[in-house]
Amino acid sequence: MTLAMTQSAVVVSQTWRRSLIALAVVATLILAVFRDDLFHLVSIWWTSTTFGHCLFIGPVVAWLVWIRRRELAALQPQAWWPGLAIVALGGFGWLLGDAAGVAFARQLGLVMMLQGAVVTLLGANVARGLLFPLCYALFLVPFGEALEPAAAAGDGGDHAAAAPPVRRAGGGGWRVDPRWSLLFRGG
Repeated sequence: MTLAMTQSAVVVSQTWRRSLIALAVVATLILAVFRDDLFHLVSIWWTSTTFGHCLFIGPVVAWLVWIRRRELAALQPQAWWPGLAIVALGGFGWLLGDAAGVAFARQLGLVMMLQGAVVTLLGANVARGLLFPLCYALFLVPFGEALEPAAAAGDGGDHAAAAPPVRRAGGGGWRVDPRWSLLFRGG
């Protein structure tokens, strides 16, 4: 019985090894073909104070996969051709973004093509096991910079009543504006 379990584990390991090698090759090809968008994406992460946190998304996704490794090892990777629809959708989004000159669409398309490669090469069962890390990978795409000026200005909007306005007090300390209350924001 031990021998049968060991042989089964070896077969699963070989299946996983082949699938992961195929995924690494396909992901490398996708990143090589779209290297200009990849470099632009990384330069945004590296130079933007707004999107610097994106540098941590890749390691967090890897960690999320790592903590699921035992559960994933019990699954059988099997190529699933409907996953190509995600790759095609990402490619179409990239194409539209390239035609319109919209970097966000190209970057989202690139990430979706990588996600689609995972779903296609590892299969639906493994993709279900990786659903949260795959969805979390969407945060690799920098978006939301249009929200930054209003938030930085603190000039009102719906978010302004959620936190009390803080003013500089004498002696170097800070204090809450006394005109502010939970029910009414005085002006």
